[in-house]
Amino acid sequence: MNLVRTMFTLLFAGLLTAGAQAESSDFDKAELTRHFASLGVAVEDVQSSTLEGLVEVKTSQGVLFASPDGKQFIAGTLYAQAENGNYVDVLAERQAPINAAKIEAIKDELIVYKADNEKFVVTVFTDTSCGYCVRLHQQMQGYNDLGITIRYAAYPRQGPQSKPAEDLAQIWCADDQQKAMDDADLKRSFIKDSENIAQCRQMVSEHYQLGRELDITGTPAIFTPAGKIIGGYLPPDKLYQRLIQM
Repeated sequence: MNLVRTMFTLLFAGLLTAGAQAESSDFDKAELTRHFASLGVAVEDVQSSTLEGLVEVKTSQGVLFASPDGKQFIAGTLYAQAENGNYVDVLAERQAPINAAKIEAIKDELIVYKADNEKFVVTVFTDTSCGYCVRLHQQMQGYNDLGITIRYAAYPRQGPQSKPAEDLAQIWCADDQQKAMDDADLKRSFIKDSENIAQCRQMVSEHYQLGRELDITGTPAIFTPAGKIIGGYLPPDKLYQRLIQM
């Protein structure tokens, strides 16, 4: 969604006017698709919104809330007030089970640091060129001691053709993946020329594409088993507290 936010100004007054002029059910999906295509945004689905006068547009770059003609829109999330008075991210809550299913589909490809007294399991999209990812890995024993199992997926921020992507592919292809990850993050030592490297490069590329689908904007990106994103780096004690509260 960063591209959308950068490219366009949010016209709240115009949206309120559009809301007064038309019901959100009065839209032409084909016309909306053509309109957003002209802006370089691919529309995947359009449906009525719970916000009167707006439609919900699922795009290749996330969800937008738009006037029925698509000429004005808001790029961002949707919040609703719960009965306890707190606010919840409606889109994140809706997306969480989808995220969980997608992550579960690659569970056999994850590098796992299992806690002996396991209480929580989180999946972390990591990049060996990311300073906070390195910091997280340096405290692995602290997470495990608190009962937090860490599962790694690969997310080279510079893309699947970058050097970090190649480093991650070498780690995933190593006979001892944990040692290779430890050496990379703790010693900045990277192995070369692993066997079956083409297959591992493909896997890293698929993890990267999955991360984009999950709307990851930085690393480390931490997900709960329920598919909720916690955010970026948290030290062991703070991650533990966050997990207890969720």
